[in-house]
Amino acid sequence: MARARTRAAAAYHHGDLRRALLDAARAVLREQGPEGCSLREVARRAGVSHAAPYHHFPSREALLGALAEEAFAEMDRGMAEAQAAAPEAPEAQLVAVGMGYLLYALREPAAFRLMTRPEFLAPRRDAAATQATPAASGEITCLGPYGRLLAALAKLAGRPLAPAELTRDAHLCWAAVHGLAVLALDGALDVAPGALAGHARAVIGRLSAALRAAR
Repeated sequence: MARARTRAAAAYHHGDLRRALLDAARAVLREQGPEGCSLREVARRAGVSHAAPYHHFPSREALLGALAEEAFAEMDRGMAEAQAAAPEAPEAQLVAVGMGYLLYALREPAAFRLMTRPEFLAPRRDAAATQATPAASGEITCLGPYGRLLAALAKLAGRPLAPAELTRDAHLCWAAVHGLAVLALDGALDVAPGALAGHARAVIGRLSAALRAAR
């Protein structure tokens, strides 16, 4: 907590109040969850006046929305890094997308639970789905984590997919990986912590192989 407060103060003294507030808010989010992220508490944690947050965030929901936006960007970077480190085979790429999602959830559970609240998740999911109208090449422009999943599924299919078919497969994969993440965070999986990543990779791999075989 002291380190987070020091980072926030340093950002503020360098003139970046917004960054200072977001750093303080992330620290509060990790400790207390979204319920603890009041503008007053975040201002106190950042070492600024109670009125200071209103220069950048007109409401608590606006602040939480900015935290969710950062979480989506962080998860997307993690997915991209996982894909870059994986073989180019479509099945391996889909597994990498799933592992990027899962590992972010395990690394940043508070941010993960925040970003998957309906009011923050739905606009990004719907924007990605709108861009997922298959072209003749089957290529999909990636738009965040959900768009990355859609693109990986389109490549796995090896042919253009109808929107309903693509959505069906996306929901199947998303439900599996999201379910694994939530069960792991809730301590409901009978898998040792050190074996969780390997277990999840095997589960996602089986799903990827089944989807490939179904083509």
